[in-house]
Amino acid sequence: MKIVFWWDIPCKGMIDVLRHYSELEGEDVIIITGELSTDRKNMGWENTQRVSDKHFIIKDDEWGVDIPAYIGQYKDYLHVINGYTFPKRIHNLQLEILKQGILFCNMSESYCDISFNYLRYIKKFYHAFVLPVRLKEVSKKSLGVICLSGKDEKELKKFEKLGWNPQRIRPFGYYTEYKSDTEDITPRKDSCVHLVCSGNLEYYKGVHVLLDAIDKLKRENISDFHCHIVGKGSMDAELRNKAGKLKLNNLLTFHGVLSQKEYNRVFSNADILVAPGIVEPWGIRINEAIQAGLAVVVSDKMGAAELINQSNGGYVFESRNDLDLSEKLKALITNHDTLKKAKENNIIFRDKISCYNKALYLREHIEYLYKNHTK
Repeated sequence: MKIVFWWDIPCKGMIDVLRHYSELEGEDVIIITGELSTDRKNMGWENTQRVSDKHFIIKDDEWGVDIPAYIGQYKDYLHVINGYTFPKRIHNLQLEILKQGILFCNMSESYCDISFNYLRYIKKFYHAFVLPVRLKEVSKKSLGVICLSGKDEKELKKFEKLGWNPQRIRPFGYYTEYKSDTEDITPRKDSCVHLVCSGNLEYYKGVHVLLDAIDKLKRENISDFHCHIVGKGSMDAELRNKAGKLKLNNLLTFHGVLSQKEYNRVFSNADILVAPGIVEPWGIRINEAIQAGLAVVVSDKMGAAELINQSNGGYVFESRNDLDLSEKLKALITNHDTLKKAKENNIIFRDKISCYNKALYLREHIEYLYKNHTK
């Protein structure tokens, strides 16, 4: 089957899966991506090199001019589109695909509302009443959609509400290859357990919930740990101020944005990844932590929480619940045998989410959608 994969950026949560896919299928796989966004660079991501001879990276100012010509070259291919209406250039790509009458399917997160002010109500209205109308032709003509938010039934149902046939909605996720500098799962001689929390410092990431949980641990005189917070965002100053008021500065460090090399050093020396997101479609750092042999404590409102439920490599806590988060952290920080077992479980589990195995799984989904599109 001839396939063109369209991705807005060379997403590290998918680019290695596509690389393995192209190795499996050879010359019949085309990968077209944009450049890495500034937002992702601020998270420490680095530009990905071309993953195959058939990987074309389109500069930002070329999308509007060159896309119709690119599509025209591959009229007899199945086009797999990352998303459906967002960002604008993906929306325009979708319109051009429809205009040229080419076979396509979608790979997308389910819609996710990360606003927590008046915009939340506007987005709820948009998702319920406007988006289904806007996507009527897309969902009708798409061969199906591969859900990047995992297998949660609520997330899969969102695509059904947008008009996709439930038989053509397939669960997936994000997967990456992460090479750790160390796999030492033995607790350090100083008994200090190191936590890492990375990502944009925005409300939906839930770092404020983590600070409240750390405060609860401090009040229980639990202090044999240190938390490394990596990233920047609109809540940066507020979070630093909060940590100061709670007198937590001896228990944590705000690193800001780190280079990939610096981040790898912090990440590889950690014992536990904490992912306190209030709501997130997936959370690729959970994959990285599993592959690096870290224990993971993750919010139940993140798509990748399903991986920790499968691996038993940590704990899933109730979103926004700082008490539940503190209890889950306490179980790992105060019991080194429990911590070591969680790490071991993730090392055992990591092959199941390798990019090679997920490329095989993705191929199964695409073949299913292709073979059943006329039924």
